Amino acid sequence: MHRPLRAQAPRCSRDRPHTSRTAYIPMPASQSAHHEATAEYHVALGQNTASTPSVRVKSYAAAVDAYLKAIQATEQADKVEKQRLRSLAKSCIEDAERIKQESNDHISSAPPSPKENGDSRRNQQRTEHTPPAPLPEIDTLQTRQQTILLRSAKINGGVYPPWTTEPKETEFTGDEPYVDPLPLPGPSSDFEWRRPTDVWDNVTVIDKSYTGVDLVQDVISDCSVVSALCVIGLHEAIHGQLIALNRIWPHGRSANGKYIVKLFFNGWERRVAIDDLLPFSSSGKPTYATSATDPSLLAPALLEKAYLKIMGYGYVFPGSNSATDIYALTSWVPEHISLRRLNVKSDDRWTSLYKAWQRGNVLVTLGTGKMSAEDERRLGIVGDHCYAVVDMREAGGRRHVLVKNPWIHHESGTVHTNEWTEELREALPEPSRGMFWMDWDMLPRYFIGLNLNWNPCLHPYRRDVHFTVDVTDRDHYIDNQQYVLRNDTGSTQSVFVLLSRHYLSKDDPTGDIALQVFDMDGKKVYGMARPLKTTSYQDTLETSLRLNIPSRKSYTIIPTYKRFPVGHRCSFTLSAFSVTELSEFMEARDRYPLSVERAGEWTKRTSGGRNTPNINPQYSLRLDCSGDLLLCLSAEEGCGPVHVAVVWGGGKRVERISRREILADSGEFTPKNTIVQIPDVPAGTYTVILSTFDAGRVGKCTLLVKSNMAVSVEPVHDSWAGKMNRTIEGGWNGSATVQRHSVNVARLTSASFHISTTSSYVQASLTLHGQVLVSSGRFMEGAARLSEFDLQGGQTYELLIERMGNAVERSEYVIEVLSDSSVTIGE
Repeated sequence: MHRPLRAQAPRCSRDRPHTSRTAYIPMPASQSAHHEATAEYHVALGQNTASTPSVRVKSYAAAVDAYLKAIQATEQADKVEKQRLRSLAKSCIEDAERIKQESNDHISSAPPSPKENGDSRRNQQRTEHTPPAPLPEIDTLQTRQQTILLRSAKINGGVYPPWTTEPKETEFTGDEPYVDPLPLPGPSSDFEWRRPTDVWDNVTVIDKSYTGVDLVQDVISDCSVVSALCVIGLHEAIHGQLIALNRIWPHGRSANGKYIVKLFFNGWERRVAIDDLLPFSSSGKPTYATSATDPSLLAPALLEKAYLKIMGYGYVFPGSNSATDIYALTSWVPEHISLRRLNVKSDDRWTSLYKAWQRGNVLVTLGTGKMSAEDERRLGIVGDHCYAVVDMREAGGRRHVLVKNPWIHHESGTVHTNEWTEELREALPEPSRGMFWMDWDMLPRYFIGLNLNWNPCLHPYRRDVHFTVDVTDRDHYIDNQQYVLRNDTGSTQSVFVLLSRHYLSKDDPTGDIALQVFDMDGKKVYGMARPLKTTSYQDTLETSLRLNIPSRKSYTIIPTYKRFPVGHRCSFTLSAFSVTELSEFMEARDRYPLSVERAGEWTKRTSGGRNTPNINPQYSLRLDCSGDLLLCLSAEEGCGPVHVAVVWGGGKRVERISRREILADSGEFTPKNTIVQIPDVPAGTYTVILSTFDAGRVGKCTLLVKSNMAVSVEPVHDSWAGKMNRTIEGGWNGSATVQRHSVNVARLTSASFHISTTSSYVQASLTLHGQVLVSSGRFMEGAARLSEFDLQGGQTYELLIERMGNAVERSEYVIEVLSDSSVTIGE
């Protein structure tokens, strides 16, 4: 079953018997004259650093041969195309000569290029690769890294320790049948646990020749797992390379029914112990992953059971993703591709994938999204389901994939004669039960996810870093772990970067993860810079991207996440796979190692907006030595765009601000978060002002100050602290724009006035005998403030409150008076 992913490879969410009526879904033929040449050229590029010089030269020679054939096939009048092909052939010759000169190898004649309508992978030459480097001993890791891996061993109530040594033979001996102390939920109420040795006389655990194409799924909703086992079995049989069968112990029958499977999970190889009790229906039929031709073959069922156990669902599996499943079963590197974003008509994409598949370097599965019952009947494709790709061919000028539905009840499609030419009939074998041919270019119409798993031998050098984050709601990079990838070799380095989220419980909250790459010369990213490359957010356990890092170049890698609950703790593994050893893969250096954080809040009294910053929250910032500063203001939802400014205020409350008094600010108001970086700040004491765009916005905020020198940050007390407070409500009636209030005090009193309204731009002034003593200045939206002023006893002052415009309705306002002693305000 496949639970849908956001804009990426789906995981099926419902499994039921379904009948297909389609064996082939066509696409109009189209083929360029240089298609084969392009294929050979990309093969040569793919071997540019991974193979021996002689093999690389032969690949370029094959490309030259193919380009010459393409030139001959091109129309005589198309001189531009002929010249382009000649240039490409010349480029291949130059590359081959360069490699020959560097290696001084003698190059024999190149092998003939494969024909377009070539045979299946059984006839393809195997490509030799450098084997991937083994994981280091866990004891050699830093203590923090070890702690994360050991904590991640506790999964769904079980403990799955990191793999250290192979199991001893004594674990599988004894007369007493082994029963797993952590039993798995069964697929339904109508089933029974049975051991295969009690059902069949001859049980085979591992058959290296088994292709996996007849592996079927019954009532268990694990189409992603069965599809994964199909393509794994096919690869092992055709290429003779064991990638999952060799992860089962013992390699023959266990005397006591105990088996141990090595799964790659939560950043490390882990030990999963299971028994061989498997679910059968009440009628005695297997309900687990079974070979249709040899149900006594045990290996697929053992791999399935081990994986369902560590996932925590047992045989009541809600769905997964085949690339995720294959990564756990084989450690082949996963890649999720959205077919709705992929240009499948690109020759480069097909060519690279087709050649890799022929050489046994990639496993391919597909996933559908949600479909209506009518669309499923009309198309013969099942929604929210996973499919295995068991063959890829070029025939009749088209590109084709043979797709297998793992359901046991899925009937073979019937060939539509009006869709098949005689050439296709001869080139493509009639599909077996549960399979159908589909034109590659038509995949996006029926599938939403292309799931790939790449042979780790392609990038044999691996570097891992394990880390933990506490989720925040801040929308910036300061809180994110950041890592530097550096290439100090003399040529461009191909790197595959993988981010994996650790899975601890099936009940853990889910969210989306992504990777972002920045060209910042390896420096840490603080502001909202534009990434060089990024993945889309996916609710998968992993996401990946490919990088070509130029010589003497560093990139900054940032894992990002969203939709996780604030405060949730997540652990991750970031992996870098490369063709040669990476010069550097480490945490990015923080230019501001010292930090101070202060909680703040905008209230009705302290939310003056952009026009009255003097009443906004203010902080005193002191630097004893000159240094670099970074200030980050984060606000909760509802506060609107925000802004932070550092002014020459001596750490005291600033009542009025002129442009020349601002040391630095964050520029435009931005939603939720804003950042300002200030280099070479002189030692001294400054005032920091936090503002919302609109007056009257209320909410909590956080001020983070980072520096490379010691810094202290303290709130500036409000000017009204310890003052008497009085609030009076008033309003403008009809078309009136000015309201007047008398103000009296009994003795000398210092007082300030704050007027707030939600319906107009407003200004205020205090007069005596018609002379303005203090004014709020220009009209401001929603608020006006009269700074602290000394009132003499025995005098009658007048407070004028004016609104802008020609309103005809009554508008309300509130006057707040803060004073040393009692102030009388007339109505």
